[in-house]
Formats: sequence, structure tokens, C-alpha cells
Amino acid sequence: MRMMATGDDFIGPVNVGNPNEFTMLDLANTILN
Repeated sequence: MRMMATGDDFIGPVNVGNPNEFTMLDLANTILN
């Protein structure tokens, strides 16, 4: 709900509650494997 109230100029980053961080490359490699 709070994200809906942010202005259009807000560009992030946003933590959606996952305590682990990984790059998009890590995610892509996980999917491929």
C-alpha cells in the first residue's frame, strides 16, 4: 500500500521482504540450471 502512495519520480530500490540479495545474473543462472 505504501508503494502506491509514492510519487512517479520514485525509482527505488525497494526491498519487498526477502532477506537474501542476488543479482539478476544470479537469478538467470539459477533459472537456467
